[in-house]
Amino acid sequence: MAEIRFTILSEPEKRRIIDEAFGLVATVGVKVEGDSLRDKLRRAGARADEPSGRVTMPREMAEEHLAQVPRVCRLETIDGRAIRCGDGDRRRVSLVLDPVIVDHAEGPRAPRLSDVAAHARIGDALPLVNTIYKMDQGVSDVPIDRVNATTLYEFLCNTTQCVTGNPADMDSARLWVEMLQVILGADDFRARPIASFGSHVTSPFRLGALECELLEFLAAQWLPTSGGACPMAGATSPFTLAGTLLQCLAETIFHIATAQVLQPGLPMMAGSSVFAFNMRAGDVTAGGVETTLMDAAYIELCHELGLPTSGCIGFADPPALDVQLGAEAAIASLAMVLARADSLNGLGTIGNAAGVSPEKIVIDHDLLEMAGRFRQGVRVDDETLALDAIRQVAQGGDFMARAETIAQLRTGEHYYGGSFGRGGPDHFSKPMLERAHERVLEIIETHEPAVPDKTRQELARLARKHGAQVG
Repeated sequence: MAEIRFTILSEPEKRRIIDEAFGLVATVGVKVEGDSLRDKLRRAGARADEPSGRVTMPREMAEEHLAQVPRVCRLETIDGRAIRCGDGDRRRVSLVLDPVIVDHAEGPRAPRLSDVAAHARIGDALPLVNTIYKMDQGVSDVPIDRVNATTLYEFLCNTTQCVTGNPADMDSARLWVEMLQVILGADDFRARPIASFGSHVTSPFRLGALECELLEFLAAQWLPTSGGACPMAGATSPFTLAGTLLQCLAETIFHIATAQVLQPGLPMMAGSSVFAFNMRAGDVTAGGVETTLMDAAYIELCHELGLPTSGCIGFADPPALDVQLGAEAAIASLAMVLARADSLNGLGTIGNAAGVSPEKIVIDHDLLEMAGRFRQGVRVDDETLALDAIRQVAQGGDFMARAETIAQLRTGEHYYGGSFGRGGPDHFSKPMLERAHERVLEIIETHEPAVPDKTRQELARLARKHGAQVG
């Protein structure tokens, strides 16, 4: 059976973009605003211009350090399940917080503390999800000086999955590590990589002081890191898709090579999100076909370099669960699966990647199940061709009660799962959104993440130490 996949770029096109990207790393480089990091890069063989802070990296140096990245990024869930990102295995990442929550009853609203526990539980319960992403995002019912400790406590008490985040400042990064250490006990992140974090270049070609300090901190802790950039075609990168891909790949190469200078062999993924900028509206377009094309092509380029790579599924522009959102999310999900992204990120994203919907977490999960079935293709062998059955039924009878049919019912040959309507009493009377909402309510009401009471108590003690008001 041939696994279905597609390609965006030809081999000569990939080779040209890669060659030009290494050329930009060697001649344009990145403005590195952290003195300590810039000094480490200089001592490793990079060229640093002190007046401008710009650092360039010879191709030989960049290639040498990219080769140190493990071809499979190994992670682990909090409850001990292994996750492999690369070589045909992948992680699937659902969301918890964003600036807007699209509530089934209320519509778009500000995040609340209750959303953290609810969305973490949904991701914890869904069978394909193995990682949950918590953004450093305020909630409307917790004072800003207590929000990080409070929301992180709620998050870690409601999931046993691997966790991931993008710390907004160094205090947050240190708090993440301190609270995760409660779960690790005597272990460290190298022994049990239960978390990963993002640290990115700011397009075009800038590593700010915070990003430099954060990257050094993550590498020192041996925390698996997602590196790259988030350029917007037409605003922070060229208007053309190829130009944006070239710039993004150069930024990714520099960033990942820099992390390997700090910690050779550090598990990493190329983790860029490539957006289009809507020149008509003056806003980013997350759900456009151009974004999906660039993300799929970026995955191809990074795989050519041997790097595990993430892709964002479910991207869509509308702030409501409507037909456009469904169409855009379905296209993006299928494209990321067929492009062989090693990490499928963003279950639940809505509203131009600025919002989260619990129902869309569930629907995106179902889209991934369907895309996975599509990717498997059609198995052709003696069993599936069913020649004997065809010959016998042709003489009279039917296929429904035959032993071959019964034996195939639970093999996954046909996909009936999730919130999709597949006949039955609810098929016409209940739309997909209602079925997804019912699943959300059921998970929130019945699913109890297996977080030990002792861990909850220790997390509460630590959260209170940082100003949180928790039980």
